[in-house]
Formats: sequence, C-alpha cells, structure tokens
Amino acid sequence: MLGFFIKSGPLVQIRDNRGNIQVYRDNDGGEQLYDGKMSVITNLASASASEIFAAAIQDYGRGLVVGSTTTGKGSAQIQLDSLALGSATLTQRKFYRVTGGSTQNKGVVPDVELVNIYDDATFGERAQKKALPWDTIRTAPYKPEGKFTSDTLATLNQQSKIRQQKDPQFTYLSTLNDIRNMDDEKKPVRLDINSRRAKMQLIEKRSLEAENKRLIATGERPYSNWNTYQAAMDAKFEERSRMKAAERPELPEDEAFINEAAYLMFSAEPKTMLSPEEKL
Repeated sequence: MLGFFIKSGPLVQIRDNRGNIQVYRDNDGGEQLYDGKMSVITNLASASASEIFAAAIQDYGRGLVVGSTTTGKGSAQIQLDSLALGSATLTQRKFYRVTGGSTQNKGVVPDVELVNIYDDATFGERAQKKALPWDTIRTAPYKPEGKFTSDTLATLNQQSKIRQQKDPQFTYLSTLNDIRNMDDEKKPVRLDINSRRAKMQLIEKRSLEAENKRLIATGERPYSNWNTYQAAMDAKFEERSRMKAAERPELPEDEAFINEAAYLMFSAEPKTMLSPEEKL
C-alpha cells in the first residue's frame, strides 16, 4: 500500500533475533498512484502493519498522522504447535522505521492529537508485562518528500483543540473518558453494597447527561431516563448487528474523526523537500 503514495525508497526495516537487518523498499520503479494531500487516522487499536504504514507516511512527510498514539506492536511471531507438551508463541523479529526508531512499545505518535477513546493503561503493547523495549538501529538512507514544520504542527494542534472543545461529538467522547475513569478497576473498591450502588447510579446519571447534551446540541430529542436510553442503545446495537459491515451507517462520533482529519489535511501545507540538484 505504501508504494501507492511514496515515490521510491525504503519503507520498513526488520531485524531478526540474530541481529540481521532487512530493508523492504518500494520496488514499483518510481510509480506513485497518488501524490496529493492525505491524512492517516490512528488510535490505540492501530497495530503492526497499520503502524508501519503510518510511520512511513509520517517519516516521508507525505501526509499528516492524526488521532492518538498507536498500540506499539512492533514485533513478529511464529506459532509453535509441534511441542510435546503444548504450543508456544516465539517472537523472532522487530520492525523499525526508516529513521531507525522501532514501532515497538512507543508506537507512532500522531502529528495532531484527537480525543483518545481507549484506556492506555489496559490497552496496548506498553501496558503488557515484560513487553519488548523500544530501541533503534541505523537509519535507512531515504529522501523525505515533504516536511511539516514544528510551527505548522503547533498551529494545527491549537486550532484542532479549539474545534474539538466545541464539537458535540468530541465533547461527548471526552466526557465518556472522564466517566470511564470513575470506574477504574485498578483502584481500591469499597466492599459496601450501598456505596457500590451509589457509584453505579452516579455513572448512569452522568452517562445519560452526556448523551442528552450531545442530542440537544445536534437538534435531537433527549432521553427521559436511563431505562429508555438503555433500551434504545440495545435496539440500535441489535439493528446494526444484523447488517453487514458495509451497510451500517456511520456513527456520528466516528464521522467526527473523519471530518476533523479532512479539515486538518486541507489546512496543512508541508514544506517540499528539494534534492541537492533541485536546490542548484
């Protein structure tokens, strides 16, 4: 896929458990299907191949990476099913960006941050016990096609943050993050049924308030109580589960990410990188 957007050069480096490094390159003879503006949306569920894609687009300056930091799954495994007493998964290789930095553990940090819909503490490679560390190898010689300056990225982040604070969908998702943190499984729990019930009622109350605030902001009718809201959510889930994935209408909170990524894409102007010959 990277070959469609990058003219030529290395795409990803792979080091095996013996230290041998293999560089995968764009080998289509310089063809480039699309050389225009682009954005790549990432979040904590973006792993492995999608991280390699986002990293290369970012390193070449071909487009903006927008969203939240990826999962950090920068290793490759094989399954050993022929063992006498069971099976095992063996990690054999690690992936590295053309810049030499691994995608393992740290993941790919976006150029512009959007609301993170996942819990970093429980979801992602770096949250796992004894996860492989981030490290570096040598840079693979490559020529960036463009570069977003630090001033450009700072401006884009500032403007995007203002829009997110005003957008009903992003406001709703941010509120859900705050509500989720109220029920953190890693925090001590009081063994008192009345306290537990009061906490659950507070979570339900705030969840309903967040949903109704979003509905009112978008001109829709709010729910009268928690039971009505839950029944509507169950019915919507059942309806969508009977549809094929391609038939399901986009959720408004999902479209908010797409719309913001598109807005950023058209607002960003990368600085074109010239070769020494072009500079002369």
